[in-house]
Amino acid sequence: NGDLASGSGDKTIKIWKKNNFELINTLNGHSNDILCLAVLKNGDLASGSQDETIRIWNTNSGILRITIYAEQVVFSLLIERENLIAGYYQADPNIYNISLIYENIKEREKNFCSSRQDGYYPNIKNDCNLN
Repeated sequence: NGDLASGSGDKTIKIWKKNNFELINTLNGHSNDILCLAVLKNGDLASGSQDETIRIWNTNSGILRITIYAEQVVFSLLIERENLIAGYYQADPNIYNISLIYENIKEREKNFCSSRQDGYYPNIKNDCNLN
């Protein structure tokens, strides 16, 4: 959407307006320094961290969509065709198929929404598009 993103040693990702650098949102979830970011084709943001995770975020809503446990410090992320490639220190990169990541996200969201229709979450109808 044209906004800027920055990751830092304070374990947060900040989303900024490009034209005036106004802070729009702060994304929290990592437990250690954020070392790299990559924008996916659909506008979601991937972040890699010293906490050995890759997280996929919806930057418009600030919602964490999924956490991938890399089991190594993630030093770099690259989007190449339909793949998210994670680079590590002295280890071979991992290649994650983006379509499979989103299939996993859709399945989790479907299961969450179908199991939480009891009103426990007041915004569930908005979040899950339930009638």
